[in-house]
Amino acid sequence: MNSKLFLGLMILSLAAASAYGATMFLDTGERITGETAQGIDGSIIFKPNSAPPATQPQSDIRNISRNDSDFSLKLGVDLPGQDTESDDLSSTSYDITSGLTIAGEYTKYMNPTNVGVGYGVAYEIPRKFQDFKPQISFLPVYALIKLRTTPNANNEFFYFTGQLGYNEFFANNEYLIGGMVGGGLYLGAGIGAEFPLMNYTLLYTSNSGTWTSSGSTLNVVYTKLSFVIGVKI
Repeated sequence: MNSKLFLGLMILSLAAASAYGATMFLDTGERITGETAQGIDGSIIFKPNSAPPATQPQSDIRNISRNDSDFSLKLGVDLPGQDTESDDLSSTSYDITSGLTIAGEYTKYMNPTNVGVGYGVAYEIPRKFQDFKPQISFLPVYALIKLRTTPNANNEFFYFTGQLGYNEFFANNEYLIGGMVGGGLYLGAGIGAEFPLMNYTLLYTSNSGTWTSSGSTLNVVYTKLSFVIGVKI
């Protein structure tokens, strides 16, 4: 069920991303905004926002970038983090090893502003405790906001991003020890740089969950810093 949700959101994001305008960057340095389509002869049929449709040979086009929205596939390298487990009486922290996260994100910018909103889904591949065998992983689904600087002629800019959502919590038998885990709040905040085909983010995230056994419950909070590389589709 979780894998179907992940795939479904990605497909919907990709479909939505293809429905908005684009920016054409020519070798001359000129930037034109409008909509594009593929011609049967391999040329790019471009419809500027304020002029009749025109056909531009691909050899003259340096890059075409959607200016209203984007969809990115992302790979995050998660640095060693910390798992804090607490109840009403005590709190204990454990070191967690580094890991990898795969994600998909869709963002729509509300032109003419530099504010973008969207959503994402990620899967944090299981990682283990530094000195123990238990492994944990999370699957966040979240809304996001991006505040960007004004894009330059190449559609490059810096941004701040904030994420808020819910994550499922998974653990192996060595962690469960007869208990059960439950999901909780997901939070993320970071800064990054965007280029026509790629984006890079330094992201701090917090995953929350619970572990329950024999009527007692521990609150779990896993925090980490990640370097995320995205490919725009």
